[in-house]
Amino acid sequence: MKVVRQWQFIPAKQGNTSLESWVDDPFSSHFNNKVTFTAKLGYVFTQSTPSATWTINHDLNKYPAVSIVDSANDEVIGEVHYTSTTQVVVTFSAAFSGKAFLN
Repeated sequence: MKVVRQWQFIPAKQGNTSLESWVDDPFSSHFNNKVTFTAKLGYVFTQSTPSATWTINHDLNKYPAVSIVDSANDEVIGEVHYTSTTQVVVTFSAAFSGKAFLN
């Protein structure tokens, strides 16, 4: 159990792109099913219609780090506001479409 507490989860990536992924617990039978390690580690949101405000609903159940790219894959900085552990609102100075990577 001491070793398990030291584990650190690092979000899955392919190159510089975050990937949606899960971790399954292969050890719970060794701990009498008292420990569960299943966790969703990332979420990718696509904003198809250009907008200066993106409302992102996710199921990560935490306040994730947010990285934004426009449709040309250039990084964009916005103001991130966490409305809950399952919703993030990001505002920008101009409307555009792109992707948000949450982890």
